[in-house]
Amino acid sequence: MLIDSVFPNMINHVNDVNYMVDRAIITPKNVDVDNINQMLILKFRGEEKEYTSWDSVEDDNHNLFQEEFLNSLSPSGLPPHKIILKVGSPVMFLRNVAPELGLCNGTRLVCRILGRNFIDDEIITAPHKGTRFFLHRMPLKSEDNSGLPFELTRRQFPIKLSFALTINKSQGQTIPNIGIFFPNHVFSHGQLYVALSRGVSQNSTKILIKDGSVNLVYSQETWFSKRYCYLIENDKVMLVADKLFVEMSYSIHWIKSTRPHLHLVIMYLLRASQSYDIISRILSAESLNHFLKAS
Repeated sequence: MLIDSVFPNMINHVNDVNYMVDRAIITPKNVDVDNINQMLILKFRGEEKEYTSWDSVEDDNHNLFQEEFLNSLSPSGLPPHKIILKVGSPVMFLRNVAPELGLCNGTRLVCRILGRNFIDDEIITAPHKGTRFFLHRMPLKSEDNSGLPFELTRRQFPIKLSFALTINKSQGQTIPNIGIFFPNHVFSHGQLYVALSRGVSQNSTKILIKDGSVNLVYSQETWFSKRYCYLIENDKVMLVADKLFVEMSYSIHWIKSTRPHLHLVIMYLLRASQSYDIISRILSAESLNHFLKAS
C-alpha cells in the first residue's frame, strides 16, 4: 500500500526523470531498504541486467573467508554483492569520486545504458542534472565502523537502487512525494526529525508503522523517557520524538508556514488522549489557544 501511494502507475513512468526524482521511500535500516528496492525493481518494466561483485579480504592467504560468505555480507557504505538493474531505474552513488562533477556520495541517477562491464548513468538532481557518466566496477573497501573484524574489498559498481533510501542517506535531500516506513522503533536520536523534514507537504508524506502501539510516556525526571511515542487516530499513525519539541518553541505561524510536518505532529498530539497537558507544557497558553483557533 505504501509503495503504490508513493509510486502510482510506475509502469507508465519508466523513462520519466521528474517522476523518479520526486519520490522515494525512506526507512532506518539497510536491510529494509534492500527489500523494498528488490520489490520495486521486479515491478519496474523492462529487461533486467544483473551485476555481481568480486569480494576478497586482504592478506587472506589461507582462504579463511569463503567467497560465498563474503558475498552474503552487506556492510554499510558498500553496494550489494548482486545488483539488479533495468533501463530507467533510479540509483544512488556511494562514493566521493568527482564532487566537482556531481559524482559524490548521495547523488541520485537513472540508468540509461546497461553494458556488460559499464553503466551509462544520468544525474537527476541539481546542480549537475542531465550530466551523464560511464561507470565501471571499482574496488571499494568496508568502513571502520562496518562491524566487520576484517577489511572487506568489494569490486563492484559504486551504486545501489534508490527507490528506497536509509534515513541517513536522505539527509540534505528534498523529496516531494515521500513514504516513511518504520518496521519498528527508530534507533538513533533525531532520525524521525530527519525523516519527516524530507517532504514538502503533509498531503504528500505517507507514513507506515508496522510494529507499534499507543504509548504516551511522561515522567517528572524526563519528558518521554522512551524518547518516542506512537499516536494513532482514524487508522492513521504518527511517530513523535522529543527532538521535534525543540522546533515547537517557534511561533505557530512559522510552524505552519515552513514546517508543515510539525504542524501535523501537533494536530495528532492535540487529538490524542492525554496529550493536551503535554503540549501545554511546551507551548504557552496564549500560543496554544491561537493554534487551536487557527486550526
